[in-house]
Amino acid sequence: MNKQYLQMAEDLGLSSMVTTLIETGTHRGWGAQAWSTIFDQVHTIELSESLYDYCVQTYDISNVT
Repeated sequence: MNKQYLQMAEDLGLSSMVTTLIETGTHRGWGAQAWSTIFDQVHTIELSESLYDYCVQTYDISNVT
């Protein structure tokens, strides 16, 4: 996850205007983990079963589904 995107989201005040983020392509979960610190709820979609399984086993973040 590029820190510039996180900084831009914070600078724009997106977390106060938008509370839910939808991410496509979870991959290894780095983006979802980072976004979860800014948004109240993060929904992420991963088509690869092996990448999905990796993220389920690696992360336990209550506001990410």
